[in-house]
This record gives sequence, C-alpha cells and structure tokens, in this order.
Amino acid sequence: MPLVPNALERLLLFRLNRGPGVAVDLFAAAGFRTVAYALDLGLFDLLRGGPRSAAWLARETATGERGIEAVAGLLVALGYLRERDGRYANAAATTRWLTDAEGSNLGPWFTMWDAVVFPYWDAVFAAAVGEGHPPETLYDYLGDDEAAWRLVQSGFRATAVVAAPEVLDAVPVPRGARVLDLGGGHGHYALELARRDPDLRATVFDLPAALDVARETVDAGGFAGRMDLVGGDYRRDDLGDLVPDDDRYDAVFLFNVVHAHDAAETRDLFERARAVLAPGGVLVVLDQFEGGVPELRNPLTGEDLPLSNVAAAGVAFVDLTYLVTLGARVHAVDAVERWLRGAGFASVERTTLRRSPGATVLVARVS
Repeated sequence: MPLVPNALERLLLFRLNRGPGVAVDLFAAAGFRTVAYALDLGLFDLLRGGPRSAAWLARETATGERGIEAVAGLLVALGYLRERDGRYANAAATTRWLTDAEGSNLGPWFTMWDAVVFPYWDAVFAAAVGEGHPPETLYDYLGDDEAAWRLVQSGFRATAVVAAPEVLDAVPVPRGARVLDLGGGHGHYALELARRDPDLRATVFDLPAALDVARETVDAGGFAGRMDLVGGDYRRDDLGDLVPDDDRYDAVFLFNVVHAHDAAETRDLFERARAVLAPGGVLVVLDQFEGGVPELRNPLTGEDLPLSNVAAAGVAFVDLTYLVTLGARVHAVDAVERWLRGAGFASVERTTLRRSPGATVLVARVS
C-alpha cells in the first residue's frame, strides 16, 4: 500500500514543498522489501485466521518476537496491517490483494520482483542504461533455472488473474472458437476463456521452460484435451505448423509480447499471426503503450496531463523495466495501430483498461 500522507502533510510536503516529500519513496522501497519478506514468512496467510499477537506470529514463523514487532510495525504504518491491543490483523486491501481469500492474490508478483527481477536489475542496471541494453536479457539470465522460471510465470499469472475479466470482456471471441496464445506462458487467459466456453479450443505456444505453470493448471483443472501446450519459439518457428488440417484460428493473442520486439520484428509478427487467422478472425494485442493513457489539457496552463497518474507512472515504470531487462521499450500506440493496418488488418479497436493501470487492448480484425 502506498503511504498516503494526510491533508496537512500533502499541503506541506507536496504543494508548498516545505519538507522532503521525496523521503516517501524511501519508505515505499523499505515497504516493498518488508511486504516481500512477510509473504515469504506466510504472515498474511496466518492472519487470515484473525488477529494475532507478535508472540504467536513469532512462534508460527520461527522468528523473534522483537523482529516481528518491527516488521508488523512498519506494515501497520504503511496500511498493510491493523493493530489493536497488541494484536495484528490484515487490512482489507491486504486480504484482497495479497492472499488467496478473494482469488486476486498479487503476492507471487511481489515475490517475482523481489527474488528474481530486482536482483537481476541490480546487476545490470548501470550497463543497460549506459549501453541501451543489458549484457544479457532477463530470459537469457534465467537460462534453465526451472525454479526461477516458475517464480516468473507465477508472478505473471498473478497479474493476469486480476486483469483477465476485464481483458476478456474486450475480446470478441465467438463460441466454440479456436484460439492461439503466442508467448502465453502461464496460459491463464486461454484457461479463463475455456472456463467461459466449454466448446473453445486453445493452443498456448511459448518456450518450454515457460509452460510448467500452465501445465500444472491444465492438469489440475481438467482442461487436458481442450488446451494444447506447445513448446517452441514464436520468433523463429513457422506458425503454420500450429494450424492442423488448415483449420485456422478465430483469434490470436499477443499479450505482453510486442514490447520485446523492435518495429520491424513487430510488423513481421503481425503478418505471421494474420496468416494463421481465419477470415473474420481477430488479433488481440495487450501491452503498455506510449500514448495509451488518455490525457486532458489543463485550461489554465495548457499542459496535457494524464487522466490517471498511476497509469502514467505504470507505463514509465515498465518502459524502464523493458530497457533494463530486454533492451526494449514501450511502443507508441498510434504506431502499433499503423503496423496492424499495414499487416493487412481491416480495423483496429482500442480499449484502455481500468484494473490494470497503463495497459491497453488492441483488437485488429481480418477482413
């Protein structure tokens, strides 16, 4: 939870600049690390049973009581926990977003950043900023480390669980459709479509190491036979090999994929995806884009301001992340729409997501 200054603090720290408001970012950085540690301990899950004392939490987590008091104290100050009479409880937002209580647990995403992405970031940040690309991409860095791949795909799936209802509502997929999810990894979007439509068939195509999380979900949910998980490299492999008996797809997904490719590669990918779509089929692109956040002009200053500061910060954050991890960038949404039309798509529709700040869905239809 971001630290929310009260009205007087907002006036003094941010409006009048009478104090070091920048210190809030330091508190936030410490808060992230502490939340990640609490997740590793299972602290929030333990508190789903009701308020508990520091002594009880220390026993259950095999830690020290003084240490738990300090950890819980910061989490209380930041709004993740509530404290009354020496007993701690989850805040409502913590229960919803960092436990499995409501099916929207972003805890694995925090864990992914803490255990994999930020350690990698620390190692390559200066080189990536100086050279415009890291010495090796994050995915090369992961190599054959199955545990790290699992953490990454679990983190991606956690964000997909939150975004999926809104994303899939924006996807015009007919009943009984055949869907190809390129670079789909965890497979959650295709799985959710399959849950909505028992006649839908889906193929998830990604690097073999990226499919372990999806394979577990398919097996556990009884989707074997309706979901095909195919290992390969969509950048190089012939996508036509994924079309059995020339029965082309009704929809192709490119979700959080195009940012990893430059303009020429993205245009080529759009053309190859179009070739495996049936007449009237759709290519659905989900990503963060420059210009994807609507703006409003301030009539007093003439300045164009984002309608959502959180969304604008989200796009800037992932742009820096893509530079550091892949040597890539967010593309301008208008350019991506031009590339789609240049690849032969007859129309492109744009939807800005609300539950995933900074994310945009583009739906391009074959004539």
